[in-house]
Amino acid sequence: MDEVAADQEITIISAEVMSDPSVSYEHEMEGENEYQQEILQKACDYSEERRPNKRDREEDEEGWKEVGRSKEKKYKGEKIEIYISSNDKMPKQFTLAKIFKNEGIMNIEKIRYINPYKIRVDMNNENSAALLERCKEVIDRGWRIQRAMEVNMSYGVIRDVDIDLTEEEMLNRIKCSEPAQLASVQRLMRRNLEGEGWKPNWEIVIFGLFTTTPYRGSNSTTDPLDEQSTRE
Repeated sequence: MDEVAADQEITIISAEVMSDPSVSYEHEMEGENEYQQEILQKACDYSEERRPNKRDREEDEEGWKEVGRSKEKKYKGEKIEIYISSNDKMPKQFTLAKIFKNEGIMNIEKIRYINPYKIRVDMNNENSAALLERCKEVIDRGWRIQRAMEVNMSYGVIRDVDIDLTEEEMLNRIKCSEPAQLASVQRLMRRNLEGEGWKPNWEIVIFGLFTTTPYRGSNSTTDPLDEQSTRE
């Protein structure tokens, strides 16, 4: 009898729940929330399992270390540009290279022909450049040598020169020491106070040309033309 009464009671409660729609909706929502929470918990557990463990950083007792470059930077030497010109056509490359080799001139990076009468020699050694400037073969051939950005023409003034001397006579009498060579002489003119026009002056201008320019430092103020040029 008791079992029959219990079954009847459960049937009555189920009928009441089914008859009340609000109770049924709340029951379904509770089940849905529990399902979502279970899915979310499983996803979090899976993510934690796949996440790599963080590496423990060891404390640096020294604090910091200086890091340098693995390779040292190579020093690039200064390029020396020397121009060589001649009144005649310059030799071909093979002949020119043979001349430099016979004279012991090394450290030549490049030779460029500016025109048939002028070349540019790129060098990377100061001693070799100075040797080229003093090369006897170059001097004997009458070639003119000049470094880039270097003025190889200078001038000076000589006073109290006889009026009767011609320019040719002055060229023969005036001498200057090597490596400068006297290029030309020109007498200055002054205004004629007694009349119109100009008349010869007691002063002359001499022009000197370097053919074998020695190397001078950037602080050098030596004039290429010998300041002690005198008359015989």
